[in-house]
Amino acid sequence: MKTEGNDRLIRRARALTLVGSLAMAFAAMLVLPVSSAHATSAARVTGYSARALSARGDAERAAHHPGRAILDYERAQLVDPRSASNNDALASARSSLGLPAPEDGRLVSALHRLSADEWSWIAIGGLALAAAALVGLAWQLRRVPLRTVAFVGAIVAATAAVGAIEVAPQPGAAVVVGSDVVARVAPFAQADPVFVAAEGSRVVVERTRGQYAWVHGALGDGWVPADQIETIVPGVPGARPGA
Repeated sequence: MKTEGNDRLIRRARALTLVGSLAMAFAAMLVLPVSSAHATSAARVTGYSARALSARGDAERAAHHPGRAILDYERAQLVDPRSASNNDALASARSSLGLPAPEDGRLVSALHRLSADEWSWIAIGGLALAAAALVGLAWQLRRVPLRTVAFVGAIVAATAAVGAIEVAPQPGAAVVVGSDVVARVAPFAQADPVFVAAEGSRVVVERTRGQYAWVHGALGDGWVPADQIETIVPGVPGARPGA
């Protein structure tokens, strides 16, 4: 009887350990690509530190290039989302152009206090905690409330994964660096206008054709000259060569 009980315990331990390992691996597959994408994005921006990018934004603003100033402030914010001086400069530059402030709720604003990389590491820590608790349960360790630990670890991992996805940079996000850029129905200068994209405003590049980019903005969709916008993360579709 004792041997059978030991065998059941061993089978239970192996099963729970396997479940925990599989759950951790599955969640890591969801979280790590977000972290990797953000790290790649930040790496493309760096070569400059957040401080250097913000300083370059100040120089562009002093030279009366507000769109390019906002672009540099946005890039600095990607590298260091908690820089108060850069965030203030970005808000001031937007305000000077009459651009509306982002309407993020308190929860979204709180999530953006950390980068996608930082949220990803928190998620992995939560997964590790939950997996360790499952192993402890498998071996019938009673010194700590392991079910509670596993539950807390899972909640932390899920919350942090949502945070990582929320704050990861949007592919194709770009800033209008030209003045009053006209978006048109077709990718040539004689096409009918659709709307005017204000300098410093955000758009999303969907695709490019020749010297034009199809963008989605607050005022609609249309083709704009590709040299009048720059993606926040250099090297994605729509970015100017050498940006």
